[in-house]
Amino acid sequence: SSGIEGLKKQFLDLIAQTPDAVVRYSLKKMQRRSGPVVVPGFSNRLLILLLRCLPRKWVVFTLGKVGDLAD
Repeated sequence: SSGIEGLKKQFLDLIAQTPDAVVRYSLKKMQRRSGPVVVPGFSNRLLILLLRCLPRKWVVFTLGKVGDLAD
């Protein structure tokens, strides 16, 4: 079971960031003035790439459905 827990932690470490890490990354990018948009984290960048590749109509429809589930 500890092997599974270790894999879960490694996976979460790969896709999640601590608030401190996000702030450090954001401040570093602000100092460089590299642009108006900062997307920290591998999983967030992957999501942005995926959203750019999918048809916009499909993305809007799907996100609308996900929003309905939250209510």
